Parts: sequence; structure tokens; C-alpha cells
Amino acid sequence: MPELNKMNIAVEANDGTLFEYAAGVYVTKEGEFRVDLDERLADIAEKMPRIGTGVTIDYVARNKNWKVSGKTLGYVATFIRDCAKEYLTCETEIHRVIVYGHNLEVAVWLGKDGKLYPNGCDHDGKWFKTDVSSNRGVSFYSVGLGAAVYDKTVYKRKTGATVTWEYVRKSDDPVIKDLNSFTGININPERDDYQQMPYTPEAAAFFYRMMLGLCRLAVEMDSFFGDKERLQLAISQGRMLEYRAEARMITP
Repeated sequence: MPELNKMNIAVEANDGTLFEYAAGVYVTKEGEFRVDLDERLADIAEKMPRIGTGVTIDYVARNKNWKVSGKTLGYVATFIRDCAKEYLTCETEIHRVIVYGHNLEVAVWLGKDGKLYPNGCDHDGKWFKTDVSSNRGVSFYSVGLGAAVYDKTVYKRKTGATVTWEYVRKSDDPVIKDLNSFTGININPERDDYQQMPYTPEAAAFFYRMMLGLCRLAVEMDSFFGDKERLQLAISQGRMLEYRAEARMITP
């Protein structure tokens, strides 16, 4: 059979999953078109209604492939695309979650006596669980926190599941509005260093207070270390920056 130009079969699902392949197109002496059918669609094609489509399906043993035949090429192409749409059909679940994570850039020795030390010299214990060390240094020790509310959509198919994420930008829930109002932070829910939990107003309020508390600490540290007289006075008096994070985070 003469082969015509290949036909591109492409169907995209709502979650962005793309089913695509280049189908060989042939024509018989009788003027019937025969188009290669991706084997993933074979079971669906056999079960799909064909009354009125003018198409037939058969397996060509010598070529070890499936073909869809019909007098009208457009009908054949439409039938194959309908099979692909059915193949991509899935069960959709939407979950509202809080995506959160923390990042610690410190190097400290945890002594068996319960105290912290700059290193393990002369003290039994172990390093705290960060990868900051003499082989990997940082310019400043830091503690990071990030959290936001997302809608997680799960598309379930026989072939597996895919997930998409949507940042909640509008909500009548004031707690979501508070937590998702922080700017300048880029959270990627698909990164391994982020976790997730089901959304509850209590959880959102907790993370809001935690992040606002961290921001308050940043403001107070800047004020403390930016005021040389205050810093020198604290040094002379042996005082440290006083900050009661727990108490302040209870009522932002």
C-alpha cells in the first residue's frame, strides 16, 4: 500500500499530560485509508462505539501493529483522537494543603551533657544535622522557614497519577489571606525539602505566627546590631538580645 505523509495524533489532558504519536497513513487500491493505531489505544478502540463512524479496527500480524481503516481520513483521525481522550480520562481529586519547609545553615555540636558547643573538641556528642562544616562553609548562620497554602490536584489514571499545584491567591478565609500574603519567598511544592499537610485554619494560623515571628526577629536583630551604642552597652553589661519568640507568636 502506498504510504502518505504521517499524521500527528496529539491530545492534551487538563493536567497537561500529552498523548502524542506520529501515525503512518496508507491508502489501498480501493481508496480506503489505513492509519497506524498506537498499541496503548488498542483495548479502548475495540470498546469504543463505531456506529456511524465508518471505521474498522484490525490487527496486522505481519507488521505486529494495529490499524484503523475508513473511507474518510477525517473520520479515522477523529476516532483515534477520541480514543486518546478516553485514554487520558481520569479521576480528579483536589486537596487544599499547607506546603511547608525549613532550612538550617548552622554548625553546632550537641553534647551528651545537653549543652551546645561550637565543635566536638573535648566533648562527647554529635554534630547537629546540617551539612555546614569545615568542608562547606556559609557566610552567615541562618534559620529559614517557608509555608503557603496550595490546592493540590491529583489526576488518577490506570497508567498512573499526575499532580499539579495551584497557589491559593483568592480566598474568603482570612487565615489563608494572612499566610499567603508574605512576599519574596519562592516555594516549590515538588522539591524534596518541602512537606505538606492537610489545610486547617489552625495550622495556617500557626505557620503565619511562626513566619511573622521570624520576621520580627529579623527586625529586632537589625535594630540591635545596627545600633553600635546599644550593641556596645549590651557587650559591656554581658547581655544578649532578648527575644521571647514563643510568647510573641501567640498573638501576632
